[in-house]
Amino acid sequence: MDNIENEDFVITPSVAQHFKKSIDNYMDQKYASCNLGRLECIYLGHLLDQDGVSLIDLTKTSHLDKANTTRAINDLEQKGYVVKRANEKDSRKYKIYITDKTREIAEKLKETRIALNKKAFKGITKSEKKNFIKTFHKICKNLDVL
Repeated sequence: MDNIENEDFVITPSVAQHFKKSIDNYMDQKYASCNLGRLECIYLGHLLDQDGVSLIDLTKTSHLDKANTTRAINDLEQKGYVVKRANEKDSRKYKIYITDKTREIAEKLKETRIALNKKAFKGITKSEKKNFIKTFHKICKNLDVL
């Protein structure tokens, strides 16, 4: 077994949790005025990019579990941000579409994502950012997350 004490950087659950918590706190503050949780906004962001997707596709795209996706979509439907329509090919399945209510807040959702990225990458060059994203995806793939 490798001696991790000789490594320059060690990923620990606390490092990953700190990264996630920092993003979550920022998003919670920005989305509070919309009466939406960060997970709901993540799903709306994906739906704004690709409207009319299945629950399974949305789950894969968001990298979250099916239970969270189902719960969030049901909440968004009750709040009037999405509608579910039966799939033409299989009426037991459905596709999820955004509503005008989502389109009204689309710019705020987009601006918040842009602001988060600007804040996160402040003082970091484009090259450093590109290397970070590339390395981060490699780590996730190594851990079989993506």
